[in-house]
Amino acid sequence: MAQPATMQPVVKGVTFKGYQDFCRERFGEQGFHTLLATRFTPEVRSLMESSLLSSKEYPTELRNRFIAELAATFGDQVEKELRALGAYCARRDLGGIYRVFFMLFSTSRTLETFAGLWRHYHVTGEAMVVAMSQNSARLEVRDKHNTPFHSIMVAGYITAILEMTGARSIEVTHHHPAGSPVATFEGHWQ
Repeated sequence: MAQPATMQPVVKGVTFKGYQDFCRERFGEQGFHTLLATRFTPEVRSLMESSLLSSKEYPTELRNRFIAELAATFGDQVEKELRALGAYCARRDLGGIYRVFFMLFSTSRTLETFAGLWRHYHVTGEAMVVAMSQNSARLEVRDKHNTPFHSIMVAGYITAILEMTGARSIEVTHHHPAGSPVATFEGHWQ
């Protein structure tokens, strides 16, 4: 679906709710508010302190700024922590009734469904499986509004999806050059 050039790129509020919940668990309620007060711009802080609506659309730019500002707090642990945030969001978003589908679908079929999931949360871009074998897959996300920090989170999200299908010995790598609209993810599992 083509997007008019004047339309602002947005993500669903459920995305930010996952970020809120992760930060509350990771830092505690008081720690989360201290973090917001000391490390985030007023606009991002205001959004993250608000009562977010899951179905409401929020600017993608605020998502990108939140992730970048959060990443700055993690120092040399940024890869580990942003992957943990992505995995947390996948488990939160895809728990409940979706768990049944993970039990019924093969790992390959579940990854093919990932492309459809992208559109549940993002108005722009697309996700696709570009290569698949029994124990590996290559996925691409094409979105000029995506950032390398967000791609780290997506790698964690994909890892959690693989875990939910029962895959073992999972390794997900990502490659997203700064400024590029394409992020590539390679997954291997048993």
